[in-house]
Amino acid sequence: MIPQAWPLRLSVGAALLLAASAVAAAPAARSFTFDATDFLRDGAPFRIVSAEIHYQRAHPADWAARLSLLRAAGFNTVTTYVEWALHEPREGAFDFSSPDRNLAEWLRAIQAADLLAIVRVGPYITAELDWGGLPFWLATVPEIRLRTNDTVWLAKVDAYLDALAPVLAPFLYSAGGPIIDLQVEDDTDRNPPIPPAVTHAYYKHLVDGLRARGLVDVLANSLCTPGGQSCLNAATEGAFVALEFGVGQADPQTVCAGGSFREAFPSGPCLVLETYTSVTQAVTQRSRHQHQHA
Repeated sequence: MIPQAWPLRLSVGAALLLAASAVAAAPAARSFTFDATDFLRDGAPFRIVSAEIHYQRAHPADWAARLSLLRAAGFNTVTTYVEWALHEPREGAFDFSSPDRNLAEWLRAIQAADLLAIVRVGPYITAELDWGGLPFWLATVPEIRLRTNDTVWLAKVDAYLDALAPVLAPFLYSAGGPIIDLQVEDDTDRNPPIPPAVTHAYYKHLVDGLRARGLVDVLANSLCTPGGQSCLNAATEGAFVALEFGVGQADPQTVCAGGSFREAFPSGPCLVLETYTSVTQAVTQRSRHQHQHA
């Protein structure tokens, strides 16, 4: 009778072995976070090296080629704006499916190119667009006060986020997609400027709005120009502050290493999302000068 028991014992052992193998083979949870010094991709330090491509400024047939060039140049992340006016040309008429407005296809192309994504959702994005990419029909809304805590404005913004969030959610890094960060708003001083007294509460409304719509387990950031009150105004609960540099400002390495920015934000990695050729040239020329006189 003993031999008859062996097949049963072998089957149980095989089942346990298979179960153990399945557990061992299960993919680890994906995460993109940061600690006191570094961004962390799945727990390991990661340096974001990003460049900007705006899908609305390239033909969809060229998206893959543009992204491939970006990857070949050594970048690991693409930063992109979502233009509200493009996707809601008439109030309540959202378009995320036309070929030149298909945000989901753009995000799929980013993932296919083995790139990560930082998506700058606005609602105001600057991007050298008229009215910062806001839809012009907002000008016909009575009593609206743009980029404030005005309830009329926030109702329009909330409707936009209601339509945008379901497009982005499947592409979060934690869900297997490329999106590691979402930026709210943009330059605080552009027309119409954000009143400094309402910046904190307004930005918090935007960050909370992303979370409430299911965009959790993803970083969020605001943007500031180093120096003065810009970065202090941009400080927002639930988001970190990224930097932009214009012509004639201090070089990014100096600002990230110390000074007023580090006094305001003593820990956390420093992310520069915008800089300009003139700034890079100034830093390069200074480095050459120092090298020649070393």
